Amino acid sequence: MSYGHDRFHQRTDNPYWNESAWFSFMIPERNLHGMLYMYYRPNMKLAAAGPFIWDRSGEQIYDCLYYGFDPMLSMPDNVEMFDVSLPNSYTVRTIEPDRSFQFTYKSGRCELDMTFATVLEPHIKAETVKDEEQLRGWWSQVDVGHYDQLGRMRGSFVVDGERYDVDCYSMRDRSWGPRKLLPVRLCYPWAAAADDHSFLAPSVSQTPLETDPVLDTVERVMAGSGWYMRDGIKSNLVDGTLRTIERGPDGRPLRQVIEAVDELGRDLRATGQTRNLLKLSVYGNWFDWYSLAEWEFDGIRAYGEIEDYHPFDIYRRMQVTLGNAVA
Repeated sequence: MSYGHDRFHQRTDNPYWNESAWFSFMIPERNLHGMLYMYYRPNMKLAAAGPFIWDRSGEQIYDCLYYGFDPMLSMPDNVEMFDVSLPNSYTVRTIEPDRSFQFTYKSGRCELDMTFATVLEPHIKAETVKDEEQLRGWWSQVDVGHYDQLGRMRGSFVVDGERYDVDCYSMRDRSWGPRKLLPVRLCYPWAAAADDHSFLAPSVSQTPLETDPVLDTVERVMAGSGWYMRDGIKSNLVDGTLRTIERGPDGRPLRQVIEAVDELGRDLRATGQTRNLLKLSVYGNWFDWYSLAEWEFDGIRAYGEIEDYHPFDIYRRMQVTLGNAVA
């Protein structure tokens, strides 16, 4: 079955029309995490792509295990979303449309060859969320297409001569449309214990930007944006909360608790703890605490992520509150 969304879409003449995709990977026993990210601005002839790889040895883009993302690449002519070779050597090939993709990269200290294969069907919010206002703040604009999908990443990479083998669950997203991120604070937590046991629970702050204290708040799990899969049955999350119950001295998330319910009335309670951290800003004035996370839900421990996004204004206010910056 083809969904048709893994190809470039019919676009407007908006210069900020954006086609993007992100794929995660991890080696939990080494507290190592990474992602492959790319976006295109076809009306600008601009591409951006590369790998991010980090463990506990460094948490900034300039001292992490490897940072190869290049935001200023020329977009080649006559390419497709997942059939492209970019000037920085980042290359993607479609193995099976909508199902599996190969990624290769070789530059400087890093060489990479990995394959992503889907586990679940795409989770498309537009088919599940009836109230368009609920989309505001979770993604960006209601006319932006977006889905999330669980898969597996397999392969290997080499950094500084050391080989790392990868065989893990992976989340990917796919987005298209004019890119205009709203100034909101949001979280993107997920975990997978098995092909038939996982969750994704995107959550958004309900406090206005001007008064959001960040600390000791409760975020709303956005209806239709995530799922709960148990015993092989996948159902949309319809309501719930996310609480960051512990932060570090600099505000980084250390532990989160999710309490949510799905359309079948099943309760999800998950507790996650971060295992590493990358401080990241890719788009505009959004800052991301990006972490490999160990989650416990349904009595099982599993791995996934905690992504904690803050607009710069909110991040600044939090650092002042914590005494790390002077107002």
